[in-house]
Amino acid sequence: MSFFLKKMITAFLIPPGFFVSILICAGIYCLWKKQRIAAVMQIVTALMIWIFFTVPFSDFLMKGLEAEYRIPRHLQCDVILLPGGGSLTEAPEFSGKGHPGSESMMRLAAAYRIFRKTQCPILVSGGPVYGGTSDAVIFTRILTDMGVPPEKIIQENESRDTRENALYTATIIKRMRFRKPVLVTSGFHLKRAMLLFRKAGLTVTPFPAGYHYSFSSSYSWEDFLPQGMNGSSLALKEYLGLIFYSIF
Repeated sequence: MSFFLKKMITAFLIPPGFFVSILICAGIYCLWKKQRIAAVMQIVTALMIWIFFTVPFSDFLMKGLEAEYRIPRHLQCDVILLPGGGSLTEAPEFSGKGHPGSESMMRLAAAYRIFRKTQCPILVSGGPVYGGTSDAVIFTRILTDMGVPPEKIIQENESRDTRENALYTATIIKRMRFRKPVLVTSGFHLKRAMLLFRKAGLTVTPFPAGYHYSFSSSYSWEDFLPQGMNGSSLALKEYLGLIFYSIF
């Protein structure tokens, strides 16, 4: 019983659950003061935040992005495309300054495992967005630390977003005459990335580097508590990007 109580209390004492608790308490206080409109607004806002940060709602949003992509059973490639996913450019790291963020590390790990099986070169893509060291430079350092020969790594370190990743990568792919590129990126990011790489004139094989969709057929009670690490925000960003790039 103490375990379940601990989980419940913790969920509502740290963000985002903390804000749910504050808003519900404020709503109850407004009801006591007979300020019904204010009470309803605060309680409804609290419930919306609560629902938004649950696993089932995250799955609802992520399913449309990730469910169609699976690891290819028979992978054919002549180059591995590894777009940047963000790095902490000033953070100290084992062999230098700057290390990949969590999503980038999953992409790096997937690309490295493909390299180990295929020995295909890795094209790392991602320039400095707000200054500092580019993703491409940081990724190259990490990959060489992991044992990838420098001559097996191709850098594109000018792009600032996925559209530029696709455009600048396409130029390199066509110049070097690669025919079977494999695109390695986060599962939730693949749908938008595939759209932009198609627009850049490339046909690529998608390779999801990790999922946020749980693929679960049932949920535990804990999944209905507000979760701090949640895919809903990531999913909404992707949907907005898909709408934007479908129009422009």
